[in-house]
Amino acid sequence: MVTLISCVGFSDPFRNSHDGPLLHIVRSKKPDKIVLIFSAGTIQNREKIIAAISSVTENYVPTIVTDTTLIKDEDTPYFDKMFETLYGKVMQYFSSGEKIILNLSSGTPAMETALFSVNRILGLNVNAYQVKTPANDSNEYISFDSSRFIEMKNTETSAEATRNRLRRDKGEKFEQILFKESIKQFIYEYDYLSAYELINNSHIFSTNKELLDRLKQFVFAVKYQQIIPAVKLENYNHDETKLLNSFLIFLLQVKRNMTSEIVIRGRNLTEFICELYFNRNYPGLIRYDENDVPILNENDFYKVKNQLDSSNNANSRASFLSYPTYREILFILGDLNVKTTLDQLSIFDIRNQIAHNFNEIPHKRLKTLLKFYPTNNSYEIVNRLLDLMKFVFDINEQWLNFFDEENKELISLLEK
Repeated sequence: MVTLISCVGFSDPFRNSHDGPLLHIVRSKKPDKIVLIFSAGTIQNREKIIAAISSVTENYVPTIVTDTTLIKDEDTPYFDKMFETLYGKVMQYFSSGEKIILNLSSGTPAMETALFSVNRILGLNVNAYQVKTPANDSNEYISFDSSRFIEMKNTETSAEATRNRLRRDKGEKFEQILFKESIKQFIYEYDYLSAYELINNSHIFSTNKELLDRLKQFVFAVKYQQIIPAVKLENYNHDETKLLNSFLIFLLQVKRNMTSEIVIRGRNLTEFICELYFNRNYPGLIRYDENDVPILNENDFYKVKNQLDSSNNANSRASFLSYPTYREILFILGDLNVKTTLDQLSIFDIRNQIAHNFNEIPHKRLKTLLKFYPTNNSYEIVNRLLDLMKFVFDINEQWLNFFDEENKELISLLEK
């Protein structure tokens, strides 16, 4: 249902040989229901207005509602009083699924401005129209005689008289502006889940499916470790695809300053890099148990096994391979370049303390590793991880700009 909510002014229903604003909107839009809001000074024209509406066309019979509250004439010049009154009226007559039309050209300037503000503020299904004067200029010096109603009620018949004088207020609503700014802030902070949920739950923005799909790829990458579409397009092999995707998720958590996630994901990623490195450079050193957990091939690398057993590091004697064990093995094998690079990521050694014992993160130490370098748009800890990755994967450092470039695309889609 389309409902027109309109104040009534002294130019309604007619001004000289033309429809007043109210009747012009009715004639153009033919709303199903019309709510008329009178002041004490305009209520005398009620019957004239209803008769004029009823004469628009023979088959047009809208529901006409006269609001029961008469606005005091002494209140009509004041915006604050008109805004409070008219905001309440719009909310009173609005119902779910109903399309509201507001008349911005009838009544006092305070009434018109109040309804203009209501339109901009509300996030409802509202359209608001101004009606230009027939002269396309101010009415200030144009006299009129409202007593000519009887002769004029069907005067708008010529092409010139019936031309469309409506101008829709296309300005962005305040609520939408604030809502959009909130979404932008989440995007700038790389909080794609919050941006996605905000948009998905909005009756206005949820229709932007392209934006939702773009955000969803990052939400699902973090939640389910799904491969980001841009990574798929590179046609890397299976391990390289997983590695790059995991690196991007790690980079995202660094950008969001998610310290626990940085340590936990960072260590997992480091161990995966080590696994790839050993499989390429020391084939057969790693074998996998029934759960696909990497363990040392003790039969073929028994010397490494013996030296691990004699180590004072209890972690080195664990049944499965992990960050500290990989460091020990690299030392035993004399692969010192990789071990030195791995040593630079020793912060990841506290992963189990965080994940299992819920220990406090050494924030001063981690803060140093989160130092940002604008020259390559990266961070200390990310640069150290890249140094390790280069032993198994020649990554293009343009990926460091990936999320910032994506943010530009997301903002562009939001502004459409």
